[in-house]
Amino acid sequence: MRAGLLDPHLDVDLRATSGPRDDELSADLDLATLIDAVAGGDDEVAAVVRALLFATTTSVEAVRYRGEVYLDCLDHRSLVEELWALTTRAREIRQRSWRGIGVTSQAGEPLLRAAVDAPEA
Repeated sequence: MRAGLLDPHLDVDLRATSGPRDDELSADLDLATLIDAVAGGDDEVAAVVRALLFATTTSVEAVRYRGEVYLDCLDHRSLVEELWALTTRAREIRQRSWRGIGVTSQAGEPLLRAAVDAPEA
């Protein structure tokens, strides 16, 4: 998975196991509460959030890049909210297609087009 908002060159392996101290840190900071709040009950989103929380860097450039992305998100909050709504609709469409209802395509451009064309809830 390309997590370009964290680092333009970062690939996150969602199948990676936790590091030796990740579980301890997660418990200390009660990150499960944060992950659950962001994921809203979606296991796929929870896995992504968890992987991204523990994707470390020692690169000063990557830390600066993350700060710039964060400031851009603050400056363009409505755009970020629209993007979140679009990805939420895409996930909902994909979940319906997995159950044999609605759109039959589960990948790429057809899924995105279906999400763009879907009425907002």
